[in-house]
Amino acid sequence: DDDGSLFQALPTAAANVNKLGVLPLAVIVFYNVSGGPFGVETAVRAGGNMFALLGFIIGPLVWSVQEALMTAELGTTFPEAGAGVAWVEEAFGPSAGWMCGYLGWMAGATDNAIYPVLFLDYLLEVVSSNTSEEVDMHPVLRFLTLAIASIGLGYINWRGLPVVGQMSVVICIIAMSPFLILVVVGCFKLDPKRWFELPNNNNNNTGETIMQGVLWRPFLNNLFWNLNSFDAAGSFAGEIENAGTMFPKAMRLAIFLVAGCYLFPLLIAIGASSAEREDWTDGYFAVVNGEVVGPWLEALTIFAAAISNIALFQAELSADSFQLMGMAERGE
Repeated sequence: DDDGSLFQALPTAAANVNKLGVLPLAVIVFYNVSGGPFGVETAVRAGGNMFALLGFIIGPLVWSVQEALMTAELGTTFPEAGAGVAWVEEAFGPSAGWMCGYLGWMAGATDNAIYPVLFLDYLLEVVSSNTSEEVDMHPVLRFLTLAIASIGLGYINWRGLPVVGQMSVVICIIAMSPFLILVVVGCFKLDPKRWFELPNNNNNNTGETIMQGVLWRPFLNNLFWNLNSFDAAGSFAGEIENAGTMFPKAMRLAIFLVAGCYLFPLLIAIGASSAEREDWTDGYFAVVNGEVVGPWLEALTIFAAAISNIALFQAELSADSFQLMGMAERGE
């Protein structure tokens, strides 16, 4: 009987070892939603200094918090890999659940295809900046590099969610370090008056609808893109020990990570640099980091953007694969 009890306890102990902690889960959710302030340039260009800052203050409160609370509630009610599929199926039936899962998987797989490409392009940009020569890869070599990278990252994902979580934490520390340096150094160079600069109506050459100097469609679209997808975390609700308590904690931590990674670097970048609204094109955050701190931080920011794509790929692949597993378990 004692031996039988011991062998019955082994699977439970092994299962607990393979459970996620609060921090790894929060970081995976962070990469499902954000991945850092890379890509916020459109919000500044479309809305100007003051509206961009207001957007990343109000946006998390209006959208991200609500989405995260919904995910925490439904995730603990249905702690299974199907996540949104289970929620929709329980509310609207199997057909709607299947359609939700299929469309979600298609969107995720399509979106995930870009991250290895971005990773390679960023690395080539770092090499080019160091050699002062443009690096041009042969198409066959480029294809093989991307294929090997995708297979390698897929293997890491296959090793399990705890491995992905630990890897994501390490990448997060490295990828966010340039912005931590920017905040620490730049806070001594701030001109707070720049935070309150309003946009004007003289820069609309795009044909977009403009009100109060703001290009509202790209502005709101960029905010939504940067603050959305907390619901992907529902697929991991069953992968954390004591989900009823720990899963909501992970979601709260993820909200702070997402909101903080946008707001604090933006406050410094806008307040400590001489950048005009028109300067904020894609990738301009690296230029601002170089202006405020030094050229070495610009190169480090580009490298951080490159490795951030690895964690973005892993987080998306994990959510998609767990959702498919959940659909299979439900017989979808």
